[in-house]
Amino acid sequence: ETAEEMALIRTIQQTQFTARSKATTLNGKKAIRVTWNKPAGLEFDGYEIYRSTERYKGYGTEPFFTTTNQKYTNNKGLKVGKTYYYKVRGFKYVNDEKVYTEYSLKAWRTVK
Repeated sequence: ETAEEMALIRTIQQTQFTARSKATTLNGKKAIRVTWNKPAGLEFDGYEIYRSTERYKGYGTEPFFTTTNQKYTNNKGLKVGKTYYYKVRGFKYVNDEKVYTEYSLKAWRTVK
């Protein structure tokens, strides 16, 4: 890897998004929309969204959803009165290697 690629990898690995959530509806169902900021000057190949019903654990090792958009709306499997926690990380391929950002700070929402 070149010095430029190594610098890009370091920048990606040190990046952390700020995730936000808001209650909404999708196709007439209660939903939670999760959005996140994208740092200027960095392009990503995709984003992984992890979901848990526990504040500090329970996210698993596989993403709940993967997208190329900067937002995700979850309306599947939501229960009224339950709180859902989301964290997001971006990824970019550098020399066919998937390089990840830090996880975002958690965004959460209680379904009402």
